[in-house]
Amino acid sequence: MVVSLVVVLTGCASQSGRVAKSLDTEHADYQSNSCRGALASVDTHEAIKTSRLIAGPTLVVLSGGLLALPVIATNAALDTYDQVDAAKIKSACAGQQTSDLEIAGNVAQNSALSLAAKGLDLPALSGSNPAAK
Repeated sequence: MVVSLVVVLTGCASQSGRVAKSLDTEHADYQSNSCRGALASVDTHEAIKTSRLIAGPTLVVLSGGLLALPVIATNAALDTYDQVDAAKIKSACAGQQTSDLEIAGNVAQNSALSLAAKGLDLPALSGSNPAAK
């Protein structure tokens, strides 16, 4: 249930993947070497996103909730990496700048959603860890 909730809340595609799909292929910068270089990161971010959707909830459940905060922190770091690369794609391929504040806001929003989703299944943090009994 938590896995499906996380998928619904965060979507299946990485931010880099969503940006790449939304690009105007007729834009002058789209055929540039810098755009092609920036787009090279999309497959990596898609693989990371898929792995996160499976591994994160699995680790939290198997640890009885003890790994929830490290998983959330790791997801925030990986999300930051994805958001920064998505901003590079926008800049290199469409000439659109993304501010650091916007990137930070997106990461904070995604982290809050992740925390809320995992908060549904955090018995270790609420003191009712069945593994500790």
